[in-house]
Amino acid sequence: MLTRMQRALIILWLALSPGILWAEEEFGDFKAKSEAALLVSPATAKAGTTVEVGVRIKIPKGWHIYWRNPGENGLPTSLEWALPKGITAGAIQWPVPEKVEWLELFTYGYHDEVLLIVPLTLAENLPAGDHPLKAKVSWLECEETCIPGDAEVSAVLKIGSEAQASPNTELFETWRARWPVQEPLEGTTAEWDGTVNTQGERRLKLTVPAKAAAKVQFLPFEVDPDKTPWEMAHASTVTRGDDTVTLSKLFKSESGQWPATLEGVLRFEEAGKVRGYPVTFKLADAEAPPIGLDPFSPGGFNTKGSEANAMLDHTEAVAGSEVWAGVQWKLREHWHLFWKDPGMPGLPPEFHWTLPEGITASVIHWPKHKRMEILGQMGNVYEGEVMLLAPLTVNKSVAPGDYEIGLKVDWQECYETCEQHSKEFTLTLKVAAEAQLSEHASAIKEWRAKVPGAPANAGSENGDANGTTGDGGPPEAEAMSFWGMLLFAFIGGIILNVMPCVLPVISMKILGFVQQAEEDAGSVRKLGLTYGLGVLFSFLVLAGVLISVKESTGMAGWGMQMQNPYFTFVLMLVVMLVALNLFGVFEVTLGGGAMTKANELASREGYLGAFFNGILATALATPCTAPFLASAMGAALTQSNGTIIASMCAVGAGLAFPYVLLSAQPGWMKFLPKPGAWMEQFKQVMGFPMLAAAFWVMHFAGKAFNVPDPHKAIFWLAIVGTLVALAAWVFGEFKQKRASQSSGPLIASALLLLMSWGVLEVGLDWRNPKGAEAGLGQFVPTDANGTQSEGDKLTWLEWSPESVAAARADGRVVLVDFTADWCNSCHYTKAQALDVAAVKQKLAELRGVAFLADWTVRDKRITKVLHAHKRAGVPLVLVYPVSGEPIVLPPVMSSPEKVLEALDKAGRPAS
Repeated sequence: MLTRMQRALIILWLALSPGILWAEEEFGDFKAKSEAALLVSPATAKAGTTVEVGVRIKIPKGWHIYWRNPGENGLPTSLEWALPKGITAGAIQWPVPEKVEWLELFTYGYHDEVLLIVPLTLAENLPAGDHPLKAKVSWLECEETCIPGDAEVSAVLKIGSEAQASPNTELFETWRARWPVQEPLEGTTAEWDGTVNTQGERRLKLTVPAKAAAKVQFLPFEVDPDKTPWEMAHASTVTRGDDTVTLSKLFKSESGQWPATLEGVLRFEEAGKVRGYPVTFKLADAEAPPIGLDPFSPGGFNTKGSEANAMLDHTEAVAGSEVWAGVQWKLREHWHLFWKDPGMPGLPPEFHWTLPEGITASVIHWPKHKRMEILGQMGNVYEGEVMLLAPLTVNKSVAPGDYEIGLKVDWQECYETCEQHSKEFTLTLKVAAEAQLSEHASAIKEWRAKVPGAPANAGSENGDANGTTGDGGPPEAEAMSFWGMLLFAFIGGIILNVMPCVLPVISMKILGFVQQAEEDAGSVRKLGLTYGLGVLFSFLVLAGVLISVKESTGMAGWGMQMQNPYFTFVLMLVVMLVALNLFGVFEVTLGGGAMTKANELASREGYLGAFFNGILATALATPCTAPFLASAMGAALTQSNGTIIASMCAVGAGLAFPYVLLSAQPGWMKFLPKPGAWMEQFKQVMGFPMLAAAFWVMHFAGKAFNVPDPHKAIFWLAIVGTLVALAAWVFGEFKQKRASQSSGPLIASALLLLMSWGVLEVGLDWRNPKGAEAGLGQFVPTDANGTQSEGDKLTWLEWSPESVAAARADGRVVLVDFTADWCNSCHYTKAQALDVAAVKQKLAELRGVAFLADWTVRDKRITKVLHAHKRAGVPLVLVYPVSGEPIVLPPVMSSPEKVLEALDKAGRPAS
């Protein structure tokens, strides 16, 4: 007999096992997947010679291990030898590695397979015979997560009078050919480029001879960070000449001490062939002067930089009026300007006016800024596009005429290093009897609206056309306070109760209300609170998963568990079994032999049922991003762990609130119909929405299994569901309803479940789920792209970052719909606002392209884009102009107006 606690733990385990399976998939079972073996060449060796052994590591697809210098992340592979007396191991001979960009970090490593060859020196007096060789190999293998691996490897070295070749000779020759070439590379130079900037940074230029088609990289040898007063960035800026390539590397030193030598490997790749040369660069100026304090000192000045333009909102003004001037920057990708209070070492822009008599300038008005972590410090910056504003006052005494206004702007822009820039502008303002707005008036008005504390009429009524602040992010995510975030999360949780994902489970709640209407108020309140606790418990578990993913990968998304095939499969079965239970195929009730304890056990079952109801409601709710919820969760997932937990609890409280409220006011239930014979039919009718929910889960669950055709995967899932349903029917019909003591029904049900397991193994290959593959949907420029289709529907191309970049490079406006099969809000927006005739026509006019970014199956590239726009999940709709930042549209739209506005704006020529 199970105790109450045991029964509760079993139910919790069943409810949470999908999350546990998901966590296992995400973080692995902490058992390395790579395999290591020790090989010997030659098979027989003579004493007093040197032989080679190799540790061969086979690495699973998609994973990598590390070189002697792992780069910005990772650990080098290491060997610990246990050798007989008279045999001495030398250093590992490292093949030329690949330079790997992994989660925005640059590392050096190997994929697929590597042979690490080590020379062994044999003593002259080493006796003939077999000598055992043993070593412990330790490595770190990484995909999206990292798993430490180690293995004990062994081999036998035979010592004889004559050397004999090994079967591994050809393999060793292949990997020796991948060592760096031991010959000098003529024509290489290294010199410092410019002086040290205010951040303690300077650049080193490495110039090497190379053909135009060759890809050149510098792979530095490892250094001891505790003994090295400088740091080197692993990213490089590449400049190509006629027969040379220059690599620019950024160094940072707070002490003013710089490397005297730099050692590493120059890696050349051309036509798929890789070769490497070991190099040692001798560097002058190892102890450069300390960092200069004058940011505008010679050498720190750069006349090139981001685009900057000055403008006035009037061409003609009346004496005694106010005119606004604006300086607009379109910053290079990744570069930033500082706000008036940088929050760290840095300089904000400065305006220096040359004004005619009678015209005066006021202080700069600063739009809302971003907080960004830079080199371990939090700074206040602008990225993308920004306009700084200043009001000019035209005195009443100013006579009519044309006036020239001079403005010099000094600014500092930074990315890895900081550059100082200056630009002079001459603006003309005519003082006349009537005012006349300029073509820049609307842009200046929009940016004035983004200045904190600006009057309501300073900008357009609806704000920026792209729905963003001056900092380029969603207004809710940028400006939302902690309490505002919780309020939006709570409202979003309430709305989840009527979203399509959760509607099926409402039938269960209605039945519960009807049955409880005759009970005492105290019992009803307790059941309601138990349901609320189930919801809150589930959201706390989900918060823990999100925090784990955020800490491990920097990525987390609302609804991401729906991308896991194990979770969706179990959810499909649970929802289907709930439907069968409502149909009366089997009952989750007490058997007839226990009816004497009905009063005692009914209470126990009621509370557990209410608790499980809350868990199930949460499982069905998470794929729906309700209005208010996207902004709140998007902001929360970029904040501290405590904020994530508080926001998840607020969503859970909103989801549980209506049910708990009704439970706290049982008197309101008098408006519900009285229990009676009609309830059995109503119960069965309510099973159909639940069955529809099971089919809804099934239609996207198939995508994640390793079956080339998703329709075949759905077919196999239907077979599994049918077998499980048949097992439930056998159990209910022949065991439960007949109160049979025979074990036959149980055996038959078990056999049916075993058959369903076989279908999982053979039909779905369920142990090897697939994920999204990079590089799909490549855009190929053609006049037909994005506009040819039948009817009102768009032709959607498959999204990839490369495709979007190629389309924009081809001069196209790009529409991207980030969606998922399990997201009903996405389907609604697509049907109402995207796949309509007006949008298709507008795209055709602009030669635009439409891309569909499908997040049904986990895709870290899409997750990265969602986080970049402060979204916790789909839907997300972006419109990219040919150049500049994308326009972010509202997550849920019922008409195409906003889409058309964004396309129109994106299609305008850049000013």
